[in-house]
Amino acid sequence: MAITSPPQSVKIDALNRAARTLYAAFGADALILIGFGLTDLLSKEVDIASWTFWSALVLLVVKSILTALGSYLLRLKKAPNVDPNPNLTA
Repeated sequence: MAITSPPQSVKIDALNRAARTLYAAFGADALILIGFGLTDLLSKEVDIASWTFWSALVLLVVKSILTALGSYLLRLKKAPNVDPNPNLTA
């Protein structure tokens, strides 16, 4: 049995889904980072150049990239169902 690659349209759809997931994850991470940064600024003096701040930022970016990669791989494995009759309503 030969291993075949998915059709080009499935790959494009998977890339689009990964890009959307990456944008959403980066947006959520930015909000989380801003929220924690503001609470730290209000509660005590915080150095934005500290190792803790930058390690948290790197951790959030890596999490976003891994989430997008997982989204890409899952979309390659299972393409969305296409409605054969899009004009008919249930």
